[in-house]
Amino acid sequence: MMPDVEEACLLPCPYDCVVSAWSSWSPCSQPCSTPTSLALRSRNRTIIAPPGHEGHPCPDPDEFMQIEGCNTHGCHGYSWMTLPWQDCNATCDREGYQVREVWCSEKQEQVPDDKCLSLEKPAQYRHCTKECPSECQVSPWSEWSKCDLHTCYPNGTRGVTTTQTRYRVVLEEGKDCGPLVEHTPCPVGPPRPCPTYHWTTGNWSHCQLAKGVLCGHGLR
Repeated sequence: MMPDVEEACLLPCPYDCVVSAWSSWSPCSQPCSTPTSLALRSRNRTIIAPPGHEGHPCPDPDEFMQIEGCNTHGCHGYSWMTLPWQDCNATCDREGYQVREVWCSEKQEQVPDDKCLSLEKPAQYRHCTKECPSECQVSPWSEWSKCDLHTCYPNGTRGVTTTQTRYRVVLEEGKDCGPLVEHTPCPVGPPRPCPTYHWTTGNWSHCQLAKGVLCGHGLR
């Protein structure tokens, strides 16, 4: 028996690992914090689909859970109050930082910082980056608009030259989009006089008189 010269086979597709979105934060573990007992909360995510052949691998196991402090105010009533982060001063080619004000407070009122020394102070500075704008993407140019081929020039003069126009549109915003409209003069041939019009008359017909009238006024 002749051996098979072909058979079915499978080349796996390079599917990337798929993970779920982060879950909601868990309830805070306790209503306040002390230097030896911090209140914490956590959230997690799971693998929805493992990677296929040559696909992007899943994150490391320690990247499936996040833990952070909560209810950081002390059990004596003092807590750190944070204001919103200021704008990032980075440029697209240089890392920058953001700052915010952090106060020690009691019942939403600012008090001296030494009242909160037993609590972990939130960060007042953090690094930040700014994404560089991508190159602008535009559509191909449209066809040139048509020239008026029926233009004529009174008395043989050239008159006003008409133009052709073409357009393109922005597909994705970015830098250096360039012009989106272009104009060019229509090709101009030798002057062509405009046509002239005049009345042409034929020969008069015979004079027509009223019925039964042999002479006098009539029409022709």
